Amino acid sequence: MTVGIALTAVGLLGTLYADFRESVGLRWVCKPLASVGFLVIAFTPVSHGGAVNALHLGLALSALGDVALVPRSKRLFLLGLCSFALAHVAYLTYFVSASVRKPGDFTVAAGAAALVLFMVVGHRVWKWLEPHAGSMRLPVRVYVLIVSLMAASAAASMSAPATEVLLAPLGAILFYLSDLSVARDRFVAHDFVNKLWGLPLYYVGQVLIAIAATR
Repeated sequence: MTVGIALTAVGLLGTLYADFRESVGLRWVCKPLASVGFLVIAFTPVSHGGAVNALHLGLALSALGDVALVPRSKRLFLLGLCSFALAHVAYLTYFVSASVRKPGDFTVAAGAAALVLFMVVGHRVWKWLEPHAGSMRLPVRVYVLIVSLMAASAAASMSAPATEVLLAPLGAILFYLSDLSVARDRFVAHDFVNKLWGLPLYYVGQVLIAIAATR
């Protein structure tokens, strides 16, 4: 686990430096390295006979999305969007399963409240992005819906005792928040500041999810 965390930390710092210098070549080295770090955390127990669950699938799809977003290519951005959307679906599946398998006393109420909250927030996010999305309106709208449902399921699962030490839900919420930085950078204003707060949220979130996958 320590090795994986170290790889992600080094890769994250390198990616931030690459984004600051706008060096695509350095990003090709550092961003995949950061993603390899959380994969090492999650999959090392699997190599020793551990079980695979939906969190592992979400992490693998996220790593694929990370690679697709290295260059500023519309075609690869769409691939990355699809990869991250499927990652969110995997996480959504995990959280719903955890909540249904062993619900807490307030899981249903928490789920209803979280669903309303994130649907309202998702609607506001879509209205913010819609004027800038252009030909990407449909995939972006679908993506906003998926991530909103995932975040709601993560928040609701916090009341379910089966969810591993709250690490996975917390990591998923950080992942959700980091998506806002990607959306702003791609559609509203390309700025290093977006990466400065978005990338740490993303990688910390994925590391938390990876640790939860080992439990």
